[in-house]
Amino acid sequence: MSSIKKFKKQVRYACGDLAAETLVASYYINGFSREDAHRIIADVAALQTDTVTKCKFYFDKSRRDFATEADYRKARRAYFKAAFGKLHDNFSKSMEAIVKEMNKALPTEAKEANKAR
Repeated sequence: MSSIKKFKKQVRYACGDLAAETLVASYYINGFSREDAHRIIADVAALQTDTVTKCKFYFDKSRRDFATEADYRKARRAYFKAAFGKLHDNFSKSMEAIVKEMNKALPTEAKEANKAR
């Protein structure tokens, strides 16, 4: 990820889109439970808040802990890459779980109609 700001924007957009799709489905698909929709939207909101608050990372070493400036930059870059990679993986897994919940909430008629397309 090129910056924390861009990552936060992507998280907000993805969560907003998923919540909007859930809301639209609850109003326009017969048999889609509104209680399930509200629970899913609450899960999406919690995921967004949790992910955005976890975007703050601090490298706990200083320049003096390394022999050269290049070693320091290399270690710092590796630390941030690993931290953002883990955060991104956790976010992706949580999004997949929420999408699976949405699919479970769909009535069988809607699932069959989607397969027929």
